[in-house]
Amino acid sequence: MASAQRSLRLKQSELWTVMAVGLVLVMLLVPLPPMVLDFALLVHFVASLALFFIVLMLKEPLEFSSFPSVFAFLRRSFGQPFPSP
Repeated sequence: MASAQRSLRLKQSELWTVMAVGLVLVMLLVPLPPMVLDFALLVHFVASLALFFIVLMLKEPLEFSSFPSVFAFLRRSFGQPFPSP
């Protein structure tokens, strides 16, 4: 019974992922009104500031060990290439 519930939760998370990808594709293909674009930009700025202040308030680096993954995702989502070593 427990594995069935875990499987159901996994399927729900996969469903949310598929819905998010679908929403992004729709936003790319369908022209959005300026108010929706402004709201999306506002959400982006708020999330960026929240991440900045979270990182500022850390006492030790391991408190936010997922930062490299978040940073890589943000860099990749804006199409900026990674610096070569």
